[in-house]
Amino acid sequence: GAFIKAFLFGSYANNISHEESLTFSAVNLRMIFFLPPAFHHFIAWERVTVLKPFLGIQMKDFLIGVFSIVSVSVSSKIPNIACTTDSTLNRLIVAYADANIKWSDIDIRNDTGSIDFHWALYTDGGVTNSSTNIIPLGKYVTAGDYLQLWWSSTGNVRISFRYIPKNVLLGAWTINV
Repeated sequence: GAFIKAFLFGSYANNISHEESLTFSAVNLRMIFFLPPAFHHFIAWERVTVLKPFLGIQMKDFLIGVFSIVSVSVSSKIPNIACTTDSTLNRLIVAYADANIKWSDIDIRNDTGSIDFHWALYTDGGVTNSSTNIIPLGKYVTAGDYLQLWWSSTGNVRISFRYIPKNVLLGAWTINV
């Protein structure tokens, strides 16, 4: 394919590595394009996808080098997700979700603070189980998806969803387990 070469340097977050590409959110990232010559400064959590391999250095939250740019997504839309709770079955259930929201763009957080808390995500309307505490790639949020929760203690557990591309809170729910 025809990809644009650019010199990139700066900080990033939410790195997702695929077999042939790397996708991340720009935190304070500069891009210098060669042809046509251009300079861009990305600071609003834009999603950037580059091809692998690349000529450069990638650290935990900083990169520098020459990359083949696949895409830069500058979306201003913040998606809507509505959930219900079921304290009997220990579930957080998606009641509504805008179209085309990927689970891989959602950071599921346990705001309770316990390391003994775990969840399993059931996608495809609650049919497909993914591994414990792992978000599946390529799956979209749909009504009926749910988190199955378990905790070695009992009491209230607070779960929050953050939308990674914009670093915004989508919602928080409390479930008594």
